[in-house]
Amino acid sequence: MIINKVANNTLILAGGQTVFTITVTNVGNGVANNLNLVDYLPVGFNVNGNSTITWTKSSLNPGQTWTNTFIAQSSSSLANGSYVNTATVSASNHGSVSDTATVVVNNPPTTPTNPVLIINKVANNTLILAGGQTVFTITVTNVGNGVANNLNLVDYLPVGFNVNGNSTITWTKSSLNPGQTWTNTFIAQSSSSLANGSYVNTATVSASNHGSVSDTATVVVNNPPTTPTNPVLTINKVANNASTNANSNVSYFVSVTNFGNATAINVTLTDILPSGFTHTTNSSNMRTWSLGNLVPNETKNVNYTAFVASGVVNGFYTNTATASASNHGSVSDTAIVQVTGSILGEQSDPKLVIEKTANRKTINPGGTVTYTITVKNFGDADAVSLTLKDVFPDYFSQVNTGLTSLTWTNPILVKNGGVWQVSYTAVVGNSAPQADYMNTATVWAGNHSGQVKDDYTVGVRKGTVLGDTGVGPLQILFWFSSALIFGVATYQIRKKYILAPGEQN
Repeated sequence: MIINKVANNTLILAGGQTVFTITVTNVGNGVANNLNLVDYLPVGFNVNGNSTITWTKSSLNPGQTWTNTFIAQSSSSLANGSYVNTATVSASNHGSVSDTATVVVNNPPTTPTNPVLIINKVANNTLILAGGQTVFTITVTNVGNGVANNLNLVDYLPVGFNVNGNSTITWTKSSLNPGQTWTNTFIAQSSSSLANGSYVNTATVSASNHGSVSDTATVVVNNPPTTPTNPVLTINKVANNASTNANSNVSYFVSVTNFGNATAINVTLTDILPSGFTHTTNSSNMRTWSLGNLVPNETKNVNYTAFVASGVVNGFYTNTATASASNHGSVSDTAIVQVTGSILGEQSDPKLVIEKTANRKTINPGGTVTYTITVKNFGDADAVSLTLKDVFPDYFSQVNTGLTSLTWTNPILVKNGGVWQVSYTAVVGNSAPQADYMNTATVWAGNHSGQVKDDYTVGVRKGTVLGDTGVGPLQILFWFSSALIFGVATYQIRKKYILAPGEQN
């Protein structure tokens, strides 16, 4: 905010009146809240008997001006001289800024005559960037009827401003006759590291036969906001074997990607195996890799093998991999492997298939996309205790809830073509950069060998995006054929689908 105070009559007689106008302008880019404006009248002046006047305002929008005008009455016994009136404005989210207006009382001369000095300071550019310059002009006028002698003018620059490396500038003049004006102009340089805010500059003049009078000029530093740059790490872990036997090996694949706009520094990957599993390279259940730096959009992959001890009992075992960087927190992903005592043969088993689609393939930031996940059981046994999980990519969240991952459960999915379908709508953040965002859905069951996954990629584009159902003719043919023909055809026309142990391709 900047404040400007002027008097319509700067030269009066004792007992006279003058009209003051105070203008407050918000030259910033944010709303000023809970403004408080106070005017302190000099001794000998009043408004309806009051020497202090206060105004309040709830808010002041960028570019908006707030003006207040009042009439001040002077005392008939006022002596000749300059009377400085100060107005100060502040807000709950902004510090105080002030401006002054000087009224000279010049009664008819008696004996002796006296000088009367007034000073005016202005800045030619009140809004600058850090590192910019502004020109100040200081004008001193003798409106009295006597000569002012041995004048001394001092300008005190605010912190962060200088003139040829100096923060204080001084001028002198031997005399200033009645009606004469003395003008000084200079260029002030601001520091490139100045923070946003208002900077008040004060100039003061005095003479050997006259006291000090001052005036101020305010410069606002308003730097544009900077865009932060940060790495954004994602991790994906997959078990290459959905099931294995005790006393055998299982292999895993882990990928770490930086989807941010800054390099991830010193990326490390740590994998902790479940009890009874050990890394074949170090015979430990934990291993750490140093992946170095990941530039934006770079991916690094790790493949490794674990040994399952002979004493590991049948069941499902979850393995967690975690990636982090010196400038990024930890992100994790898991993979599940089923340990079985023997390879299943002729017994009945569920066979889960998952298909993920969306109503469009491209979208603008701030737009929405609806995903549909369909799970089918083509096996000859009911699938029980099903869990379906969907983890959103960065910048995506569920409409209304803001959730970034969703989990559904189903106690049973009947055999021979049972269908379980869920849909949800996600919104893309307005700050999402232009990129392709892959979203993966994963389903597993208590009696099914391993997880089944499918993914769908949506492109975020800055331009206009036309509607796209995201469902192609081959997908329609697949579902149609699976509904009409059950048997060999259902095994040949399939979307990411894990065969039961012992089944032939």
